[in-house]
Amino acid sequence: MSGSLLERYYRVIANKNMFKILVYLGERKSAKATVIIRDLKFSPGSFYDALRKMEGIVTKNKDGEYILTDDGVVIYNMVLNDRARISVAPRLHRFLVTLLKVKPLFPVGLFRYYSLLPLNFRLTTLVAFILVNAVISGIAGFIPMVLYGWPILPNFTLSFIIYILNFLMVTFLLGSVTLILGRQERVIDVVSKMPLIMWPQTVYMLVTWYLREVSFVLPRLTYQVGLILALMSTMYMVTVLYSDLEVSIEISMVIALGFLAFSLAAVITYILQLFA
Repeated sequence: MSGSLLERYYRVIANKNMFKILVYLGERKSAKATVIIRDLKFSPGSFYDALRKMEGIVTKNKDGEYILTDDGVVIYNMVLNDRARISVAPRLHRFLVTLLKVKPLFPVGLFRYYSLLPLNFRLTTLVAFILVNAVISGIAGFIPMVLYGWPILPNFTLSFIIYILNFLMVTFLLGSVTLILGRQERVIDVVSKMPLIMWPQTVYMLVTWYLREVSFVLPRLTYQVGLILALMSTMYMVTVLYSDLEVSIEISMVIALGFLAFSLAAVITYILQLFA
């Protein structure tokens, strides 16, 4: 799914009048402006203001009736898939869709650009990313736990191996989700984007190493920073699920938060074992 199409979808969902026009034309196929205004109880000003924002979604046919463009039909079908969720919790849905517009948290454009790069380059980058980060993990004495981690393991070899195993586990789980969702043809593409999902963990490892080796401290704030970075990885996973696999925003959030919950459960279990 292209980034521009997603952006149009966000705009339609977030605007009540645009949403009504989309659904109306999706159901009616075509209608004149006067009919739409009458049936939807719009003022002419409200109708034409919404219509102006729907460029590329709505157009006119040769009879002067408004119809959905090809992109409009795709967006309408997306809305149909989400409509049950929208009707049950419209405010939550609109909040999540609005949240998706925050590009630093949900960089749809970056993921789209990365998809355009040659697959061989992306897979080579993936392998290099794993090896470099495994070395960083070993040097930092870091125990990766899904998207989070615990920075106390003074054994290079063990930390190196654990990082690789953890990365492969996360990759396997995300690939399995892709298969379960019936997107077999996109497994390799999704897996190749793992560096974009996991780089916050790299930052966490470097921060903890710096604080311990350079500043000679490891304040509690470090773990809070790690949690924030784990949340960033979670949001990037939502981006992949929603934009690449075309999963609804609610399901994308549930799946990604499941990964985060798994991470926190692993950390808590480890801490309890330390004090057992």
